[in-house]
Amino acid sequence: ARALFNLATAEAELSNFEGAWDALDTAEAIFQEVGADIWLAAIHLWRATIALQRGDYSGAYDEATAALISVGQDDHHLFYPDILLRQGQALLHTGDLAQAAVVGRLALHRAVRSRQVWERYSAHVLLGQVTESQNNLMRAQRHYYAASATVERMQRGLTLTLQPGFLQDKNEALRGLIRLHLKAGKTDSAFEVLEQTKSQVFLSYLTSREHLRWDLTHEHARALYEELEQLREEHQQYLNLSQKNHILYEEHPVPAPEHMRHEIALREKRMRTITEQLYLFGHDRGSQQHLKLPSLADIQSSLPEATLLIEYYNDGKHLWVFALDRDKLEVYPLYTPLEEVNSRLVQLQFNLSCALKVGPTSSVIRNLTRQTQQIAQRLHHALLAPLVQRLPNYRRLIVVPYGELHYLPFHILYNGREYLIERHEVVVSPVAGLITRASPQRPGGALVLAYSSYGNLPKTLVEAQLVHRWLGGPVYCDAAARRDTLQTEPCQVLHIAAHGEFRIDQPDLAYIQLADGQLYTDDLIQHDLSYELIVLSACETGRVNVAGGEELIGLGRGCLYAGAGALVASLWRVHDTTSLQIMEAFYQGLLNGASKASAIRESQIALLAATPDLHPVFWGPFQLIGNAEPLSATGSLNT
Repeated sequence: ARALFNLATAEAELSNFEGAWDALDTAEAIFQEVGADIWLAAIHLWRATIALQRGDYSGAYDEATAALISVGQDDHHLFYPDILLRQGQALLHTGDLAQAAVVGRLALHRAVRSRQVWERYSAHVLLGQVTESQNNLMRAQRHYYAASATVERMQRGLTLTLQPGFLQDKNEALRGLIRLHLKAGKTDSAFEVLEQTKSQVFLSYLTSREHLRWDLTHEHARALYEELEQLREEHQQYLNLSQKNHILYEEHPVPAPEHMRHEIALREKRMRTITEQLYLFGHDRGSQQHLKLPSLADIQSSLPEATLLIEYYNDGKHLWVFALDRDKLEVYPLYTPLEEVNSRLVQLQFNLSCALKVGPTSSVIRNLTRQTQQIAQRLHHALLAPLVQRLPNYRRLIVVPYGELHYLPFHILYNGREYLIERHEVVVSPVAGLITRASPQRPGGALVLAYSSYGNLPKTLVEAQLVHRWLGGPVYCDAAARRDTLQTEPCQVLHIAAHGEFRIDQPDLAYIQLADGQLYTDDLIQHDLSYELIVLSACETGRVNVAGGEELIGLGRGCLYAGAGALVASLWRVHDTTSLQIMEAFYQGLLNGASKASAIRESQIALLAATPDLHPVFWGPFQLIGNAEPLSATGSLNT
């Protein structure tokens, strides 16, 4: 019966409600037979949850009432606050606001008394929704703020790996607050709530990077790290075999594909478990002082002249865009349905992958380019239509995406005549508050790593020598391009030219391939990477997965958390020849004193100008994240 109950909860989490309901029915019969009333309460509670998700609000109320009967007079029962919450949510949806408020207050009281933090959050959200429906907006705002404060206190003590999962389903309070502020015409307040919620985790890590470092002074932590290294070595061996890279393993028979997939999955699971344990050996995040987050005025005063910051927000149904310069903030609703925008994003990604497969000289590439322009033009209209009259006034656009928009290469948006990058410098930032932070200033020179993957990427070695010639500093190629080279004191630029891979299924396992193994996000965070600029000239190094609370998971996050002032990374697999051309023009621009934003723009539009029909997948793989200003000491660079 317990197995059936666990199956039901798993099916419900996957939104397979019919399967979940059937499993609960079967489990209920067994529990009734053995008189396990506590499990009957759990079954009714889950039925109420499923009924709410299906929109059966009267059924949800009935199931929650049955659960209350099962627990009897025991108001200390673990399920009691949850049962009350389901009742209250059902009453809210059926319009019985007065009774929903009574039940919500009782749920909050029980949650506080029993110290059930998640239930406390949910009770405040419920009471916020009820009082908002009663048009008691001040009281609703207080409840939403209380819910947000509960989440903020809880997430402050979580490790890096636990943050995304914890925040996954806790955005109702944020949406409630922003909705109230927008209704009241308080654009400034809506922006600050959005930005401070997003910035809380991101900027707290940037200001106290030592809390992310694994403390290997503990004997158990050292043993875990040694096990992790062994697992990674085995993991790479199986990956090489599965990808038919047998150059190092010719003497071993190749296992069956099913066996290799099983062995890879086992090691990945254990690797994730160990990294979580290692973060627990880090410094106590609970000891951190409260972080003062940037205000709207702080952000505005940090914006350069002729710069427009564009921050998106998704309320679950519609998109909004905040447009901010040094003088004013405006907000606009976007009228293209969210589902249509997401569909266009999928179409764009498919088109880009097709263009990569066929190559720049294919007979079908012109058709693919036209299709890309059509999709990019629709996205341009959907996302920038309210701003088209303002855009010509700005040289630089700083884009702060939200949700699925983190997957969009904004610089290739198309207005029917030009790409966005042809008219503006385009910089991406995970949070607007990042612009208030000063970039590190380092002595001139570059640390250059290049790994050609047994000669499969020969242009990486050429690129490394060019960067070394331009900037000076140490260069490590092929066998010398090892992970421990990152232990050196940061200089001005870190340039890594190697194969990289993003895992959409396991984004925390994105990596860059170096001579002694795979360099993961967790590895990057363990180093001081406070370079003025990090360039990851590798495949898919700029791709991220968006988790709860706008937590971004990927290699770029690792670089920023490790202290990088700015990052240039690729959004998809890079074409060898065009990548080299872009990098050459980019560094030449930096040497001439151009800003990072101007240098990356000029490098891409120069390639586009030379071949006007070139597909964006070949000229636009790189984006700039973070500080857009020139390097601090270009005069000391090689010429």
